[in-house]
Amino acid sequence: MIWHIVKKDLRLMWPFVALLTTLAAMQCGLEISAGTVVPAGPMVVLLQLLPLIVWLSIAVVTVIVVQQDNLVGDRHDWLLRPIPAHSVLAAKVLFVILAVHAPLFLIDVLQIAATGISVRQALIPALSHQFVLFFLATTPALIVGATTRNVVAAVGFSVGVFVLFTLILFGVNFGVVRNPAVSPIQSGYSWVVAWTTFLLYVAIIFFLARFQYRERRETPSRIVGVIVTVAAFALLCWFPWGAAIKAQQWIDGAPVGEEAISLSFPAGSSLQSLPPQTMTGGRNGVLAPFRPGRDLNILDLVSGIHQVTLPVQIAGLPTGDVMTSDRGTFRIESATGISLFDANGPICARLDRGGVSGTNCQFAILRGHGAPTDAGVARGEIQLPLPTAVYKQIKNQPVRIIVDFTLTWLRHNGSQFLHAVNDKKMLAGIGLCTSGVDREGDDIELRCVTAVRQPTCIGATLADVRTGARNPLLFGCRLDYAPLPANWLPPAVLKRSGADLPFLDLDGLAHYPVDGSQIGEAEVVIDTFVPRAHLNRSVEIPSIRLSDWETRSPKPVL
Repeated sequence: MIWHIVKKDLRLMWPFVALLTTLAAMQCGLEISAGTVVPAGPMVVLLQLLPLIVWLSIAVVTVIVVQQDNLVGDRHDWLLRPIPAHSVLAAKVLFVILAVHAPLFLIDVLQIAATGISVRQALIPALSHQFVLFFLATTPALIVGATTRNVVAAVGFSVGVFVLFTLILFGVNFGVVRNPAVSPIQSGYSWVVAWTTFLLYVAIIFFLARFQYRERRETPSRIVGVIVTVAAFALLCWFPWGAAIKAQQWIDGAPVGEEAISLSFPAGSSLQSLPPQTMTGGRNGVLAPFRPGRDLNILDLVSGIHQVTLPVQIAGLPTGDVMTSDRGTFRIESATGISLFDANGPICARLDRGGVSGTNCQFAILRGHGAPTDAGVARGEIQLPLPTAVYKQIKNQPVRIIVDFTLTWLRHNGSQFLHAVNDKKMLAGIGLCTSGVDREGDDIELRCVTAVRQPTCIGATLADVRTGARNPLLFGCRLDYAPLPANWLPPAVLKRSGADLPFLDLDGLAHYPVDGSQIGEAEVVIDTFVPRAHLNRSVEIPSIRLSDWETRSPKPVL
């Protein structure tokens, strides 16, 4: 009986399925022809709109096929026949899988394989993409189709639900999403939040659909469907940090050597005792030398937050590896042990000056790179966000600071090379990449396209293989600790990324070790970093004065 219903739906629905498949094939062709760089113009608009149109088309086809055997009303002949309700539901789900998602899956495999990876490697990204589409488009459409009489009613119900969700998201945007303490959805643990929500939502919606097919009570089913969908949004926004971190640590396990990694404040250090070239850390996406400390300047007055930058020693971090923080909290005590400030989450300040408004929230963060000193330890920096008013109040008194971090130890995963000028190569774990000089003639444009999840952090630099000279390293992280190599974020299956590597300053103010005279023989060196462990570490900073760590910028002579 199930297969009989599927064949009947195929005879009726094939024009809709053909149109959907054609749209997906058109998107696939455009993505393949675009390569690593999307040319400006209509192509950009098409590649942004087509995934959304395909997404909407999946929902429309699902609603129509469900309504071929309508549950609302009593005028449909299947209700008089001895057809079990669960057989009808199974037939509808089977139709959507075979007629909708299976062709899209094959198109995804073709599209991913066109980037240069094998068909076998393309299966997991394509499958994960279809599962996400099934969650975001098919599952809600299934319950909408089962609780409405026709497409017009389905559209009206969907518009009403969309308005409701828009209002909810509008409130969340001002309250929850801007506060990173509430949920790890904006961190590397987002996959735990998303996939937990996906699985729970799909399971509950299928249980609800089974209830609707058996009882045919559309009003309660609509109400419960809306409540469950709102609850799914709420879970995304309020998923517990602790649960996400515990799940990640359980999956990854504890590697050998993680016990040896510890944090400490350099004994007897001061701002003056640390020259600029003795430390390496990440700042604005560039891994470069820095000096701890920071001015109290006009930005603090505008943002309401002052960043206190302090040095930290990292023992046990192997050479070349990177340490980054996912979440940091801290407390500040006076010399007598009285609590002066306790940050159990991010420090937030409301911006409403100079035409800029919004909420600025920051965690305490740690950055460190495995470049051991003579003592065998690596150096990094801690940045503590303090409300500017609090900082002014306590900066001149002795304080003790205790900082607790959730850290990720990133292992150096090796280097890959690309000719700086006019090269095209498949880089393992990164994707199909191209390089070339930009229009201005001062940067090397590195562009990549991939459907697999790229390494958590990537560093790129220009190097002269003959002399060994290297330009400053550009370093960036897109935190995603998912165990599967799938780039699952919707809507498109292919994602593009890149960087501009400077070798010439057109104003003549900066000079690079690898400049225009060497660029023809230069190579792009790409270093990748992958998670090795997720650690909980604390560091205690003994009696210091925060004002001692302010940089003293020379005042301009007027």
